[in-house]
Amino acid sequence: MTKRKLNPPSGSQGQLPFESPDEPDLRILPFEQARNLIRQQAVTQSTLPLMRMNPPDIMGVNNLYADFDRYLHLRQKEWFEGPAEFLVRIHLGDEHLILLRHGGEAVTFTRGDETHRIEQGEIIGHLTHKATGRITQQEAEEVSEAIREELGVPSAEAMSRVYDRIRGLVPPRWDTVEARDFRPRENPRVGFLVYTEVDDKVAGMRMVDSLTSAALTEMHDVLGFRYAFAYGRMVGLDGKYQTPAQAARHLNQELMIRDEHGISLYPSVAFHQRAGATVACGMPNCALDDRSINQGFLAWYDLEELKRRGRL
Repeated sequence: MTKRKLNPPSGSQGQLPFESPDEPDLRILPFEQARNLIRQQAVTQSTLPLMRMNPPDIMGVNNLYADFDRYLHLRQKEWFEGPAEFLVRIHLGDEHLILLRHGGEAVTFTRGDETHRIEQGEIIGHLTHKATGRITQQEAEEVSEAIREELGVPSAEAMSRVYDRIRGLVPPRWDTVEARDFRPRENPRVGFLVYTEVDDKVAGMRMVDSLTSAALTEMHDVLGFRYAFAYGRMVGLDGKYQTPAQAARHLNQELMIRDEHGISLYPSVAFHQRAGATVACGMPNCALDDRSINQGFLAWYDLEELKRRGRL
């Protein structure tokens, strides 16, 4: 693996140095041991507290996004618009970034036949969340009421009733939630998890759980949100159905395919369940993803209930 050295974001909270030692680390850990170590030492950095300072730490935010920009370009993520556009969203309180970094010393570990190395301070994941004006507080209450009333006993039929009640109250597709609308929000009280990704090196370590927990905690404790929503994909439907219409007709039945503990066999659904979400219903054609045949689902987080249960 090629070693690289990136400059840390100055003026940001939780600042960590990047290390690029001259001598190789001969202590190679097995995957399970490395996973536990990296999970314990992971730290988050967020643009939200930087923007809520008086005055806002604009330089800290800018450096954080510039660091993120370099990271994405190293991974050849050409879709990233760059710090400037993100800063516009941040100024309007519209979108926030959380970075996940390795907080301990450099770790070298094996996974199967491959050997990986994670440097101190290296970015290993990221998540964006936003305050959305596309679901009003009243609409969020109506959606929540439908979910509580219909999903006391989860079933495909109950999910279909939820969908019938909430269609028109929530955006039909994930990209309409994330649309580039820079109009200021008036006291938004509803959050949306937009996008999350972890580095391939830490796949299987459930690092995305740490990112999601940090985002949900920010929404409740800092922004004062009562509810949060997310759209998830249904990766694997392409192996079962030929057309989006066929898959859409069976979405809720697929969401009810679960193990003995009630956890979905679809990884993206199980992820939101582990994070404390209720899987509300299937959302036909809400995703732009070939492996899901464009199908997805709505995840609903009752943040006050999660806080009461000690999940946040």
